[in-house]
Amino acid sequence: MRDIPLWTLATPLIGGVLAAAAVLGVGGYFAILVGLGLAGIVFAAVHHAEIVAHRIEEPYGTLVVYLFFTCVP
Repeated sequence: MRDIPLWTLATPLIGGVLAAAAVLGVGGYFAILVGLGLAGIVFAAVHHAEIVAHRIEEPYGTLVVYLFFTCVP
């Protein structure tokens, strides 16, 4: 757990809270914050996929990243 950057854990939590608040109907500039939160979630997921790909080496690592990008809408 020491090797995982803090932003990759905090960003999905913050984005989830922002998305939940957006469902409740808070609008205006808050929509921009929700978009930034969701973008942060995607960046954190890509970071984790890259770490897994790096650890399992070349032929399978490329496959992990490819599957990640085909499964994420």
